[in-house]
Amino acid sequence: MAVRKDCGPSSRGYHGCMRRWILWAVLGAALNAGAAQAPAPEKKPAKPGGETSKPATGIATVKKVYLLPMRASLDQYLASYITSQRIFEVVADPKRADAIFTDRLGESFEKRVSELLKEKDQEAAKTETPRGEGMSASRTAGTIFLVEPKSMTVLWSVYQPPKNLTREEVDACARRIVRDLATEKGTRKKRLGIF
Repeated sequence: MAVRKDCGPSSRGYHGCMRRWILWAVLGAALNAGAAQAPAPEKKPAKPGGETSKPATGIATVKKVYLLPMRASLDQYLASYITSQRIFEVVADPKRADAIFTDRLGESFEKRVSELLKEKDQEAAKTETPRGEGMSASRTAGTIFLVEPKSMTVLWSVYQPPKNLTREEVDACARRIVRDLATEKGTRKKRLGIF
């Protein structure tokens, strides 16, 4: 057995050498014990791109949306851009929607959603106006919400107030909102054409 000169009992490096040896021995024992106790990871089927699947939550679960009326007809611009960019399918029947876009939260919103989702007879639906109680446009603060209607959970929101209420500015505001939405959902490509 070859003895290193710097690790001998009379050399100055003996204690440093022994400390390194003990450190390596303890580290090896710890790694060996950790490997023996760790359960084998479950193998999940891989997607074609090599990614493993994760359970979808939040905005990723939304496929169909309904838009409540908004100030300056912002809902119409949003519906147009959301549809043209294929971010979500916009539906005219709120019962088919996975989520609802609104510019208001609170008691009036909850009441409006419950009215929209409960079964109505044909005559009551014909006499109802599109803008219900509490849906006036006088207090809009510029925040748009995407809400899951069953649990009333806000899935996504953005603050994007229009600078003024001209058609051009409301259109530009809708484009910015949809750009942010596409970025959040992960559907935004390098060139979408309108952005």
